[in-house]
Amino acid sequence: MAEAAHLGAGYRRDPTVGALSGLWGVPTAGFGLPLDQHDDDLRSCHFTSRPLSNHLTIGGRMSVTVTLPKEPVLDRLVVKVTDVDPHGRSILIAAGAAAIHRSPATNGSARRTVRIELPPTAYEVAAGHRLRLVLAHDDFPRLWPDGSTGDAFVLIGAELRLPVLTDEGRTVMPAAPACSDQNDRLSLHNRSRWNLVRSPIQDAVAVTIVHDTSAYTPTKDHVLTVDSRVTATASGQDASASVHGVAKAVIRSSQHESATVRVDLVVTPTSATATGEVSMDGVRVFAKSWTAFTDEPATPKGAIP
Repeated sequence: MAEAAHLGAGYRRDPTVGALSGLWGVPTAGFGLPLDQHDDDLRSCHFTSRPLSNHLTIGGRMSVTVTLPKEPVLDRLVVKVTDVDPHGRSILIAAGAAAIHRSPATNGSARRTVRIELPPTAYEVAAGHRLRLVLAHDDFPRLWPDGSTGDAFVLIGAELRLPVLTDEGRTVMPAAPACSDQNDRLSLHNRSRWNLVRSPIQDAVAVTIVHDTSAYTPTKDHVLTVDSRVTATASGQDASASVHGVAKAVIRSSQHESATVRVDLVVTPTSATATGEVSMDGVRVFAKSWTAFTDEPATPKGAIP
């Protein structure tokens, strides 16, 4: 099944687009599911079908073919397909991205086509819902903003191909995976969460991922606690972005001795700075900082004996 749109449509870059898609493509322990895509859809180039008269079962890889001018101004294209319910909520079905080469089209053509295959999926769109095709240049925090603003592309046409399944066949329920009792006996707690904050005044978005875990070592002589917090921020005003991460690991022995390792990381478009520190029973025994620039190798500085 294919849905095609042939039109001329323009889109302006928005580096904050993508955060509502959750943490797909980012390794997590089962959290960070996509949110309502509605606001990101409005910040992107999107096309919505009429309400479906019957339910539609998608099974396999969807593909999107877009037609662009022969000399596109963008170097990448992000594609999403969503399910829009009667209340206007937009639910992510699948997403993908492709690099766009800026070399002119061949054969003297005034246009070029780009085909993007999306990851395989199985999804049922209910009757009365609509399908939406969303095109954008950015997908934060998966793609780093390139620092550019303004028009991203002019779209001449787009075609969405759907692998549609029939109602024939039988329902199969997969077996639940076996759980490991060993991990349950050693784990004290394992908590993860993420947070999304958008600032309308600053036109910025921040995505924060927090992990907090504690467990015994296999011999249960020591307890290891690891806390980490990473925040990625993107600004729509100047297309800038940064990442700030902090991780701390503490191991405590049965004799009440402790060792602590802390790492701070700050990444900007022009540099990355990492600071490490090791303490034994609250006394700092090592600290060092490294800074790497986009055009220079990393250099250690500020060593503390």
